Amino acid sequence: MPALRVGLLFDHDFDAAAHRRLEAGGSGAPWRFERAGFDLFAFPEQLRLVGFDLERFAAAQARRARRRGWAGVVSHQEHFGALAAALVAEAAGLPGTSPESVLACQDKLHARRVLARVAPESSPAFAALAWDGDTWCGDPVAPPFFAKPRKSAFSVLARRVHDAAD
Repeated sequence: MPALRVGLLFDHDFDAAAHRRLEAGGSGAPWRFERAGFDLFAFPEQLRLVGFDLERFAAAQARRARRRGWAGVVSHQEHFGALAAALVAEAAGLPGTSPESVLACQDKLHARRVLARVAPESSPAFAALAWDGDTWCGDPVAPPFFAKPRKSAFSVLARRVHDAAD
C-alpha cells in the first residue's frame, strides 16, 4: 500500500515526536507527512509572526495539497494550526473541520453565543465585558463573577472577580 500524503501544519514539540513514530511505522499505517509552518514559541522562528498572513499561508498549502495529492491535512497546534488546517481542507476539498467550527471553539464568547443559540438549556449565563481602564463597559454584571479571556488558549488567566477593584 502506498504511503498516504498528509499535510502537517505547525508540527513541533511532543507532537513532532509522535508524528515521527507514525512515519516510522509505529502505528502500522503508511503515513508520509509533508510539513509546513514554524515553531510559534521558539526564537528566532517566532519572529515570522510579524507580517504572518494566515489566509495566504492556507491558500499556499491548499495549492500544495492539490498538487501533491494529500489525503488530508492536520495540525495539533491550537493557535494557528487548527484554523490553518481547516482553511486548507476547505480550499483543497479535503475532509476536515469547518473553519467556522474551529473559530467557535477558539473564541469563548462566540462559543457561548453559539451554544446559547443551539442548546439554550445547556448554556450557562454569560456576559461580554470590556474594561476601558477605569470602568466596565458592555453588559452589566454584578460581582462576584468568573472572568476569562476570550481566546481559548488564555484560560490560564481566568479568575474570580470579587469587586470592581479586582
